[in-house]
Amino acid sequence: MSETFKAGDLALIVDRKARDSNVGRVVRLIESLGCPDLYDWDGVTYRNFKGGQVWVIEADGQPLETRYAGYVDRGPICEWKLMPLRSDFAPEQQRAHELSA
Repeated sequence: MSETFKAGDLALIVDRKARDSNVGRVVRLIESLGCPDLYDWDGVTYRNFKGGQVWVIEADGQPLETRYAGYVDRGPICEWKLMPLRSDFAPEQQRAHELSA
């Protein structure tokens, strides 16, 4: 398991390889998929070239763009594409999430 993240944490997408339109988006980490070399999601097989932790994330608000010109509210992402947001750094996002729940 990651020492940087845990399920329920908020994170910021920071790497353009996660799609330009998703950079700067705040997401919630749902569960770790571990560090698989290959993993399947919605019928698509992904390669984890860097071998790092893979997380299932959930978007708050607008759906996230996928590499296949689609949009999803939940999906996998490599941990190295994320920056952790602690609750003391992101009070607006936490409040928005509480209001939408």
